[in-house]
Amino acid sequence: MTESVEHKRIDPWLPWFFVLFFAVVLAVNGVMVYFAAASWTGVETRQPYIKGLDYNRTLDAVERQKALGWAADLALRPDAEGARLDLSLVDARRLAIAGARVTARFVRPTHEGHDFEIALEDLGRGRYAGIVRAPLPGQWDVRVFVAHPSGEFRLTRRVAVP
Repeated sequence: MTESVEHKRIDPWLPWFFVLFFAVVLAVNGVMVYFAAASWTGVETRQPYIKGLDYNRTLDAVERQKALGWAADLALRPDAEGARLDLSLVDARRLAIAGARVTARFVRPTHEGHDFEIALEDLGRGRYAGIVRAPLPGQWDVRVFVAHPSGEFRLTRRVAVP
């Protein structure tokens, strides 16, 4: 007889165990949503459809660049003013490419709002350089664009800025 009395004591609480379980699940999900929204760095792909349409043009530009046969050497070195970006550029016959207009865009891969661009000075004999004053130290993607009467050249590298 005592077993049925204890059994009757648990029965009214059984639905509340389910309610408590789902309340805990919802609370944990709420905490995870809060931290996901609070830690968002702002990095996203804007206009993915437009980027998809540009894909064929990007492939054509890569083929034109390969046909040029140009080669580049990019280095970031410490400097008294911050860091110095050095670029050496040669054509398919390993002759220096001088007289180009060169820009370097620095993109922070993990946070938006810190990107910047610098122009590299033509030092002659296919060498270009510019001083980098990054707002934050750490990893940056450098996108170099070279415009020359005989063609265009693009180069992307990941560098560590001191």
